[in-house]
Amino acid sequence: MVFLPAFLFFSKQKTEYDTIIRHAMVCDGSGNEPFRADIGIIADTIAFIGDLERGSAKHEIDAKGLTLAPGFIDTHSHHAGELFQHRDFLAAVSQGITTIIIGSSRLVSAVMRISTCES
Repeated sequence: MVFLPAFLFFSKQKTEYDTIIRHAMVCDGSGNEPFRADIGIIADTIAFIGDLERGSAKHEIDAKGLTLAPGFIDTHSHHAGELFQHRDFLAAVSQGITTIIIGSSRLVSAVMRISTCES
């Protein structure tokens, strides 16, 4: 999981960003309740998380009604067979996938039975 450093919440707010994502419901991966925030981005770095009402940016995204979470979620994966062979999931992680949902097809139960029998 990715955790957002606390300093991002308390750092001095700049007024100019490359991109601001406004009104997002943020799930930060910590297990805490989601919270509404603006996110200020400079180049490829999250520079501020909080209230950017006075901030401006070249690009602004209105995320009202949307959720912002670290990484990508693969909702239909066939990675179950790799659970026991490739525990680092390098193929998924190298693509930015941080959450994998398995069990969305009947193939999973067959793969799980074969994998556990071979252990």
